[in-house]
Amino acid sequence: MLTIKKAFLLITVLLLLSVSTVNAQGTARVNIEDIDNGRFPVLEIYLSITDVQGFPIKNLDISNFSVSEDGRSVKNFEVTPVQNVKQPLAVVLAIDTSGSMGGRSLPTPLQNAVEAAKIFVDSLSSQDQVAVISFSSSSYMVQDFTDDRSVIRTQLDALKPDGNTTMYDGIVQAVNLLGQRSERRVLILITDGKDTGNGKFSSSDARDEVRGYGIPVYSIGFGDVDRDELEKISGLAGGTAQIKPNSSDLQSAFRTVLQILREQYLVRYTSSLPADSNQHELKITIDAQGLSVSDERSFEARLGEIKIILPFKDGDIVGGNVLLKPKVIAPADLEQLDIRLDGEILQSVLSEPFEYPWDTTTVDPGLHKFVFIVTDEAGNTGQASIDLNIEPPITVNIVTPVKDQEVGGLTKAIAEVSSLVRVARVEYMVDGVELQTLTASPYEVTINWSDYSKGPHWLEVKATDANGFSDTQKIMVQARGKDFWFLILVIGMSLAALGIPIAVWERKKAVGTTAKVESQAILRELEGPNLGKVWHLGSQDVRLGRKRDNDIQLRSTGASREQALIKYENGNHVLYNLSRENPPTVNKVEVRQKSALRSGDIIQFGKADQEIIRYEQQ
Repeated sequence: MLTIKKAFLLITVLLLLSVSTVNAQGTARVNIEDIDNGRFPVLEIYLSITDVQGFPIKNLDISNFSVSEDGRSVKNFEVTPVQNVKQPLAVVLAIDTSGSMGGRSLPTPLQNAVEAAKIFVDSLSSQDQVAVISFSSSSYMVQDFTDDRSVIRTQLDALKPDGNTTMYDGIVQAVNLLGQRSERRVLILITDGKDTGNGKFSSSDARDEVRGYGIPVYSIGFGDVDRDELEKISGLAGGTAQIKPNSSDLQSAFRTVLQILREQYLVRYTSSLPADSNQHELKITIDAQGLSVSDERSFEARLGEIKIILPFKDGDIVGGNVLLKPKVIAPADLEQLDIRLDGEILQSVLSEPFEYPWDTTTVDPGLHKFVFIVTDEAGNTGQASIDLNIEPPITVNIVTPVKDQEVGGLTKAIAEVSSLVRVARVEYMVDGVELQTLTASPYEVTINWSDYSKGPHWLEVKATDANGFSDTQKIMVQARGKDFWFLILVIGMSLAALGIPIAVWERKKAVGTTAKVESQAILRELEGPNLGKVWHLGSQDVRLGRKRDNDIQLRSTGASREQALIKYENGNHVLYNLSRENPPTVNKVEVRQKSALRSGDIIQFGKADQEIIRYEQQ
């Protein structure tokens, strides 16, 4: 007869053996359910982490996780608990339809199982696929995979109880059906008893299939089930077994399965690997509840697509300061933006902001091709091209008067201005002296040419836009000077106002000094930048040279800035040299000091880039 002490020891040993047996049926698991590499180098990994009973382990933080890729530790990663409804599921409902599922009272165990299964199916996401297998004296595929929930409900309602229980045949058929699926694979087994039929497959066959395909089995048992058998099969690939007192508790069991499927952790980090389209190994280790478990999976460091949205459309007209700033959608942060213009590199931008302000006036107007090449930090590249029509930012055109037109008295000058942005001002100048500035159209002024000496004058119009770009047009016009009879009239009116009779004035004029008669002489350019240009000479001193303030501005680069002076002396025009190092020539003879000019004389300024002018008397 056992003493009390021996009995207590025996009970303790039995309890310890019982606990050891339960723990041997499973262990904590981490399963890498999905690796999202669609935006590589960013990786998102969904994990299921379960305890020894197959239920989710909650409240883990980043300190419980270790991540490595190709054996190198990943330092900067994030961990977030999630309810993963994005991951598509492939679910097989393997339902016991043996005779014992009929029962004598309503609802029957099968009806309870069907109702719980329908509620579970309705709670799945739209992308989830469901198939139904029944097993009794044999296993039978009731419905292949479908996302049509109404079809599943109809097929479930049509199940009838009959025959024995070939549970292992149902498991094998369900595992093989799931074996080729790409979604997360799930087998839910509902049964009220042991395998009692004469099926094709044994318990070891079913275990080998579950283990070989790695299909987690979520067993829901009630009634006369083999608890140990269900727990062993469920623990082979990360599933769990729930044993309920009766069929009325099946809905809560299905809710637990759904919770297990959705309760996950999201690990997110940016890979340091290049986007080389090769396979790489990812390993995640969890240290929790005194256990260390890990899972490994390979992933592709896939090349990503870079999308470039350009700020212009083909054929757009642009000019002036243009901001070349494409919108870029890339898998990784940008590393470089290269802009090519007509096949040549225009600019390489290596940092934020990835843009380039470009001055279009550096190229000729017309159609030009631009190519934008973008590279991100993962090595992905993208390219987009566009043809843009480059126009001057602003242009001005003198409509009237026209070149070499003879003008006199009050004459209207009109200019047309075309600008891609707002016109800031339009300036009118005569011989380099500002006449009037306009800030709004119409861009026209009235000039009294009677205020200017007879002969050639420069009319210049300069237009400036709001960005500071400008355009200038300059033409030569011929002023008539003051009209002779107009002068007589003005003088006569002035004398009359002073009370001096015109006749007396005329008599005094007759006895006075003889008026000086100016020679009618011109300079005509025969060769050089001002080819064909004519300058009229009078009695005034005329300075020649490349400086703009000269009376006659020489355009040849061979001429000096202050080249020569023409004076009217004793009825003759005399050319004086003002450049010791670069004297002009008259009829190919250097003029070191001065030379009196005769009609037909050829005057040359400069040597290499020469400007040749002829002196003519009319």
